[in-house]
Amino acid sequence: MPPKRYPTHLLFLVSLMVPWVLVGSKAEAKMVVEIATTSPTSLVLQSSHLNPPGWRYLPAVDLYIVDSAGEGLLKTLEEEGAVLDKMRESNIQIEASPNDPPDPNDPMLNLQKGILREGQYVGLSEAWAEASKILIENSPVTVAIIDTGIDLTHPDLQDNIWRNKGEIEGNGIDDDGNGYVDDVHGYNFIENNNDVRDDNNHGTHLAGIIGAIGNNGIGIAGINWHVRLMPLKFANSRGKGSSILAIEAIDYAIRNGANIINASWTIRSGEDTSDEDRLLAKAIQKAGEAGVLFVTASGNQFETHAGLNIDETPVYPASFQKENVITVAALSAKGDLADFSNYGRTTVDLAAPGSDILSTISSGRYGVMSGTSMAAAFVSGSASLLACLNPELKPAQIKSILKESAATRRSLQDVVSSQGILNIQTAVSQVLQADISGSTTRQTPSQIHNTPVTGGCSLITP
Repeated sequence: MPPKRYPTHLLFLVSLMVPWVLVGSKAEAKMVVEIATTSPTSLVLQSSHLNPPGWRYLPAVDLYIVDSAGEGLLKTLEEEGAVLDKMRESNIQIEASPNDPPDPNDPMLNLQKGILREGQYVGLSEAWAEASKILIENSPVTVAIIDTGIDLTHPDLQDNIWRNKGEIEGNGIDDDGNGYVDDVHGYNFIENNNDVRDDNNHGTHLAGIIGAIGNNGIGIAGINWHVRLMPLKFANSRGKGSSILAIEAIDYAIRNGANIINASWTIRSGEDTSDEDRLLAKAIQKAGEAGVLFVTASGNQFETHAGLNIDETPVYPASFQKENVITVAALSAKGDLADFSNYGRTTVDLAAPGSDILSTISSGRYGVMSGTSMAAAFVSGSASLLACLNPELKPAQIKSILKESAATRRSLQDVVSSQGILNIQTAVSQVLQADISGSTTRQTPSQIHNTPVTGGCSLITP
């Protein structure tokens, strides 16, 4: 039987395919592509999962990023009859406006909305007390913050920054073979380098809410004191990002072990989102299949102070109805829906503190911001605490616990599906009382014989 012969253009295609390694050139992404039906050329492309010029495969979400150098191959595929779903780059806006148990010794604790017993109170002090009664010998949970970066040297954050253990810092080599050079602490998808420093403050503010180190005598306390914060920078100093970079960051988070993704941004209203809806939804769905919870903000209307009903006027990713997606609205200082916050009885799951929230910002400082971004971070931090207490919890289970434990408010009955606000104390109690899995190792303080905690995610400190 004679050997099978391939068309010359296919052989040329294969000869050009090399692993794609990002090494510092500025991103020129034009679109995200999904190959829905095959052609001779697409079969070679899909079977190899390597990268011809201008094409880059994102394995965790099964999509391709195509820039201007790949337009020739794109045309070839279309001429052969391959059906391609394409999403061109669109703008994304981050969602914020600058703006009885023993308590930890952080000096600004009494200024933190949501921790104080007032309108936005979510039971955090009691949750800490419950969690601190046991020693959890599980690895810290990783929260990927897809945003403007994080201040890596902030004294209230630096010990909780995620580290890629497979990468050697500064050697210019992709040591772990994940396609990104020197990504020791995440990645900058705008500039295609490892500089994830925050030049906007927004990402650092979220990081502090989620995981500022507690009981260290410095600044504030985050919700989970032993979380790992993975900075994935996709938005610039003006808070502007793109849908394509968001998808790439989701892919990175999945492949590098994130348990939770915090997405405090929306695709800007008024744009045609018909294409990106499906491909962004696919990336989020793939995250769910990999066991990753996706927490997102419902969106803000700061100019009009009249939030949108996103059941009727969809905003993405907030309006995606998926098991692993939690959409969060913001509370006012009095504990009602903030006037700027989007809402939706079907699409929005619960409300959380989002008005005048004190947290970390760049250059080792602290500042106040408002927005559904902050509310989403409260839920991400709470979800990470639940996942720490029981790592066998699936995203849908965490979502269910947070919604079922929400403290109902009459004013929220028609605006969020849970009809209530985040209640971390009740959620923690549910997890500690439930026997969802027997794999979690727990000990009371009297059982550990004063053994120092060296790496778990318990609130007990040496």
